[in-house]
Amino acid sequence: MEDPEFIDKMSQQKDFLDTFNTVIEDTKILFTPQPAFFEATTLWAEALQDIYGGADAKETLDALVEEIQATVE
Repeated sequence: MEDPEFIDKMSQQKDFLDTFNTVIEDTKILFTPQPAFFEATTLWAEALQDIYGGADAKETLDALVEEIQATVE
């Protein structure tokens, strides 16, 4: 957040840095506990990599939904 290059880039986003600096002290990331969290997020990350690599997004995400559902069941 203190990198001058990052600050320069984000200063082009209207009010981003001011808003970030206002809320950061009270910001938390809370995850809903679930037994298959790591498996599901790994599958999701793999699907994103496939999409970035040129795979069809809809087909990849549809397959991901089925795989995650099977994993959490």
